[in-house]
Amino acid sequence: MASRRLIIDVSTLVRSDRETGGIIRVARELALWACCNRDDVVFVTYNWETRLLHVVDPAWAKQVFTMAAKVDISELVDRWQSKPKFRDRLPLHLRRFAMWAQHPRRRAILALEQARRNVKSLSAVDKIERLQAKFLSGRYRDELFDPFGRRRSPVPYHTVIGQAHAFRQDDILVLTGGEWGQLDPALYRSFKVRHGIRIAFLCYDILPALYSNFF
Repeated sequence: MASRRLIIDVSTLVRSDRETGGIIRVARELALWACCNRDDVVFVTYNWETRLLHVVDPAWAKQVFTMAAKVDISELVDRWQSKPKFRDRLPLHLRRFAMWAQHPRRRAILALEQARRNVKSLSAVDKIERLQAKFLSGRYRDELFDPFGRRRSPVPYHTVIGQAHAFRQDDILVLTGGEWGQLDPALYRSFKVRHGIRIAFLCYDILPALYSNFF
């Protein structure tokens, strides 16, 4: 019988670039421990557009967990808006065009960063970084630097996040983040029933159970 795989939901880390917060720190340390100690681990994140768990590219996982890379989620639909934005109702290719029209400076910074990652010449990297600096301001500085002033690389969501995860029987799905306000319990139950997986939640406190109206 195949051994059980460890599937860790890192949605909190994919969507957050903050160092502060006990939940984020715990989720990050557990993810890093799994990176270094488990050969069978698969990292996944929940996608609200497909309503499935998608695989985090192993080539990017550790960089995201150490904050060396930041996942750019700006192309995703913002499900927390009481009234969906016009942009969010557009197909992805038109949504990208609208984002260039609405936030040209931010999109230029991200496009230049993608070019910086792809070039091999150090002189070309230097030229791109100097051009990026012309677009930076206090508002956009955190696109390229973490809270400690260390440079990081913003990476498009669809570069870091791959196909939907294919569960196998006896997989163990572990949720360590603060996703209780976003999870769809019926969906996770369907994963459990359909695939025969086990689900483990890391419980930080029981406030969501006692005062669900706040979460």
